Amino acid sequence: LVPYRKSQDQIICLSQPKRGPAVARNLAIRHARGELIGLLDADDTWLPDKLELVIQALAVCPEAGLVFTDTEYLVRQPEFREWVRRNGRTDLLAAGWLYRALLYKNCIGGSSSVCIPRSRLDAVGGFDETLRRAAEYELWLRIAQRSPVVFVKRILNRYRVRSESQSGPVGLRLPISREAGATVLERHFPMIPNALKPLTRARITFYYWNGGWHYFSLNRFREARRMFRRCLRSNWRQPTVLLYLAASYLPAWVVERLRGLKRKLLPKKVAGFRLQVSR
Repeated sequence: LVPYRKSQDQIICLSQPKRGPAVARNLAIRHARGELIGLLDADDTWLPDKLELVIQALAVCPEAGLVFTDTEYLVRQPEFREWVRRNGRTDLLAAGWLYRALLYKNCIGGSSSVCIPRSRLDAVGGFDETLRRAAEYELWLRIAQRSPVVFVKRILNRYRVRSESQSGPVGLRLPISREAGATVLERHFPMIPNALKPLTRARITFYYWNGGWHYFSLNRFREARRMFRRCLRSNWRQPTVLLYLAASYLPAWVVERLRGLKRKLLPKKVAGFRLQVSR
């Protein structure tokens, strides 16, 4: 940014000790002077017409708490595609209340797809600096609980996967993200309407189970045990989780023998994992 900074005084370079993404974003927001806060992580890129289309979207839906765009890497889930179908405003935009769908999954994704009107951000506060991961998801929940959101149905930013990024090693990103998502939902749980708490509790249980299973499949039994225990703390009536928790204390060679036996005895589809969540 230094070459641009010489000719444009709108660019301010800030630095601070490394304390996590939430702290860095809040610092930048405090120094920002505009009415629209656009988020862009260092390893991501915006496409040239991103801001233009975001401003157009806010003109169509000025009550929106945030605007987010499609991302090149992101695979949208069926629940989100249904929301887009039901809330389509134009061929380019969908707008409406996304809070329930967000409790089920972070369908907005990472921060680089999002722009937030300054007034809406000030109303809910900034990023939670006590969260080392998924602080953006927690912020999206607070905003979506108060305001509708707008989705621009066009890829306007690209997400680059790098092993050294804040998301963690590529092979561990799924269980790491599962634990972070469950932590955010637990933090947000007291603010959730009672009617949506069973759904949220089921998602917390699933995130811990799914993350624990992935750690287990990588023979990272210590991390798997942590996730399985938290899963049972969320919902103790899970015999499958109890079985895997017990297996995580076995020697690795015994676990490998059991896996081989499972592959021989069970069809491929049955041998996969699935958790029936009791509510």
